[in-house]
Amino acid sequence: MPKLWIWDNGDSAILDMPPLGNGQWVDNCKFCGDVPTVIHTKTGSYIFCVNTDCINNKQYPIEKWNQKIDGIDKKKYLDDDGDHCPYCGSLYLTGEPTNISNGVLSQEIQCSECEKTWLDLYTLTDIEEV
Repeated sequence: MPKLWIWDNGDSAILDMPPLGNGQWVDNCKFCGDVPTVIHTKTGSYIFCVNTDCINNKQYPIEKWNQKIDGIDKKKYLDDDGDHCPYCGSLYLTGEPTNISNGVLSQEIQCSECEKTWLDLYTLTDIEEV
């Protein structure tokens, strides 16, 4: 599967295998699977998903795009209905407005104590008559 490769000098290309030279792979969008693109500005390099139907509609610094949620207990967070920070346990959370795309509702959440940010994802599970 093609992925984005960024050389250490900032050049980039969509490739199937690692090229010559030093650089890094950039993960495909974790929401839609599309290959992202990179832009270079005076303030740094940013990666974003180009799929206009994707819920991932923000630009991220390269180091944040590939960042995984390590060291947290996702199951506990989900079992507790997301009422605490999965990183530090704080109850002081703020949420951005929700976004709906491809049957998934997403909301960016930030912890007011440790300042970590993540996406809560919701899917339709049932329907009831009113």
